[in-house]
Amino acid sequence: MDNSRKQRAVCDLLIVGTIVTMDDNNTVIENGAVIVSGDSIADIGSAADLEKKYQAKETIDLPRGIVMPGLINAHAQIMPPEESMITGEAAYRAAFPAIVQMIRTGTTSFCTMSVRTREIAPTVENVGIRYWPDEVLSDSTSTYAELEEAFCTQEAKMVHCPCSSLNQASCLAPIPELLSRNVKVGLGTGTDSKQNYDMFAVMDINSKLHKVHTLDPTVMTARQTLYMATRGGAEVLGVDHLIGTIEVGKKADLIVLDFDQAHLTPVYDIPSHLVYAARGSDVVHSIINGRIVMRGRQLISIDNVEISSNYSL
Repeated sequence: MDNSRKQRAVCDLLIVGTIVTMDDNNTVIENGAVIVSGDSIADIGSAADLEKKYQAKETIDLPRGIVMPGLINAHAQIMPPEESMITGEAAYRAAFPAIVQMIRTGTTSFCTMSVRTREIAPTVENVGIRYWPDEVLSDSTSTYAELEEAFCTQEAKMVHCPCSSLNQASCLAPIPELLSRNVKVGLGTGTDSKQNYDMFAVMDINSKLHKVHTLDPTVMTARQTLYMATRGGAEVLGVDHLIGTIEVGKKADLIVLDFDQAHLTPVYDIPSHLVYAARGSDVVHSIINGRIVMRGRQLISIDNVEISSNYSL
């Protein structure tokens, strides 16, 4: 064995691709890589440099892979209202399809107020998804006046649920204006998801809905929408020091999309493609807390029989 190989630091995972960091500078690293050690991000940089620096126990490398922070569903009702009071094994089974769908479509964290933590704890532990029980202000049933009152009495943060607003024909919060006022805004599927927990679909609807509502194609940019689905969600949940961006020291909550798809070719602007063209089914790998929970579209943390008997996507 050569000396250069002996001197390389050992890491658990090397993920190669185009890195969309969502950091303060919206840094995108082409031909980049992320180093994962334990549950955290240990290094970020060019793939060529990091491959010389580290010896990885496992490598994920797609020819046209996009590596980005896992999506954060900051307000999700993961069981129908009529099942919200069930307990025990029945609650586990009811929550299972929603949680599996979230992981398979790129969500690595979610917040729900519809069930008690202990009722879904077995599902969360088995699948490996990150769960936040914190309560934040959701606009899904709020009027603009109610939102303004809330912002006067507490830190300005909220979760926007555009699909709920559409389904309920409720007041649409002026998100572009709120973002311009430095209000922290996360994105969620809401209380009326119709069993659709694909945050890529929510991002697409969110951006287009506000363009139509304001009759201005320049509002609610792709980058703003990506912010809401990643670091914005982390900010409103008070966990942006842990997740929401790809930065050294943060928890390794990452997803890898395969851009080697007809509907994603050619690529003119990666954020726009992620919001308007990408689908949840384009997510091929998911890493949560440094643990690979989905590899090649297969949930490796759950028995295949259990998946097939409960849910398919």
